[in-house]
Amino acid sequence: MIAVLVAASVWLGCPAGAAGPAPEDLFSEATAAYQAGDFVKAAARLEPFRGKYADHRLAWPANLLWARCTTDPAESERRFRLLAKTAPPETRKECDLEVASLLLLRERWKDAERAYAAYLDANAGDERAEEAVYWRAVCLRSLGRDAEALGLAEGERRNGRQDRWKALAGLLAGTIRLAAKDLPGANAIYVDLAGAAWGQDVKPQALLGAAKSTKNAAECNRYARAVIDGWPDSPEAAEARGLIHEKAPPDRPYAVRVGAFAQPGNAAAERKKWKQRGKQVVVLKRHHETFGELFFVFLGPYPTKAKAELVAKELKADGVSCGVTPF
Repeated sequence: MIAVLVAASVWLGCPAGAAGPAPEDLFSEATAAYQAGDFVKAAARLEPFRGKYADHRLAWPANLLWARCTTDPAESERRFRLLAKTAPPETRKECDLEVASLLLLRERWKDAERAYAAYLDANAGDERAEEAVYWRAVCLRSLGRDAEALGLAEGERRNGRQDRWKALAGLLAGTIRLAAKDLPGANAIYVDLAGAAWGQDVKPQALLGAAKSTKNAAECNRYARAVIDGWPDSPEAAEARGLIHEKAPPDRPYAVRVGAFAQPGNAAAERKKWKQRGKQVVVLKRHHETFGELFFVFLGPYPTKAKAELVAKELKADGVSCGVTPF
């Protein structure tokens, strides 16, 4: 378990008689520190917004940022729940969604599903309702309630207005149908998604799904080849090569994935931790089939898969959750 970074509630003030930094400067410095993964510095810059600047226009944005300044999801959840008690309506809605996402992150599927359902009951017409619908469907599937999950995912895919959530819902619906061995149903979804203007961000995943769900060998080859030619270095291309029994390019580098985060600040903090251990580490933004765009933290890259697997084996022996992937 990653240790909790508890920021000291210290006001880094100026000498007596000095006016001190302006609230806008404090917030800007805090944002920069957060994005760099320095949560202690960020929290120190945000502390005045919980005191002398509590009525400033940036106070609630600052409080939301403060709630994110920890690597421990349970602590972050506690902070968002605390803020929600006194926050104005719009900020409270954001707190409620953050709590739901943190429950989901910790795989507390039942609690997360209830939190998203409660949000939708209270904010059905809200601009973030489509996001809540998608994540509720993810929770339902994780709870084994596939029929309900499919209903929500299909509804969002057909009727949603926000490209990101429509596309992710399409992938989820296709995945559920594929798992249920409904190959024609899954294939229809994947093919539609791959050709839709709103589905272009997930096109390699959709094409791979189309290749996996067709019984026609020529179609499988065509879809797989589209993935390999269009996104040759992607994980989807590696899987597509396996479908059509094509060897991977020689001397391809591999990396060890040690984390994936929705917030760039959390990824930066994880990168900083590994850098301090003397590891070569990089953060890349990549697509996850369920969670969408995430910031992945990789050790490496390493010249061969065997070398990456050796590093991963050593990490796992130390209790680190990780995996080897083409870089």
